[in-house]
Amino acid sequence: NRSCSQAPSDTEMPILMIEAFIRESLEKNLKWKRIRILGGEPTLHSGIFDIIEVLRTYRTVYNPTVRLVLGTNYFGKDVRKVLEKLPGDIIIKSTLKTSRVSLFRPFNVAPVDTIFNRFSDYSVGCRIIAECGLGLTPSGYYMCAVAGGIDRIFKYHLGRKNIPEPSDKMTDQMS
Repeated sequence: NRSCSQAPSDTEMPILMIEAFIRESLEKNLKWKRIRILGGEPTLHSGIFDIIEVLRTYRTVYNPTVRLVLGTNYFGKDVRKVLEKLPGDIIIKSTLKTSRVSLFRPFNVAPVDTIFNRFSDYSVGCRIIAECGLGLTPSGYYMCAVAGGIDRIFKYHLGRKNIPEPSDKMTDQMS
């Protein structure tokens, strides 16, 4: 749940949405290369072990090459307790900040609000879309996970209820 420190929310991704994502992926014969579990801090989700098992079952039965990755900041004893219990086949990606230097800018500082990018055309998206891929949040599918966080804050209600078709360029979200 991105921007949780600026705009707190106790909304969690329902397990039923994860199961629906898997069902729809199978119906559309989609084989994902990587599925990343992100947040806020995903280890604090009340059903994190259920989510992990749904995804591991999908990998075991249907898509043995998919990489399951969990992003975590390692912050706090509750997080570390969960990480200790995760199955060894889940790839842990650290988002722990070790310095003030960051490749990422706060997503609540819009590039269009900066002098350098003021006249850029964002209706075509950004490089992150190609690198990060589709995002699924409690509000639906987005061109990227950051877009889902922005939509949560501004309540545009642009999330797709189903996995978008390849013809859906999601330009309404980019705009």
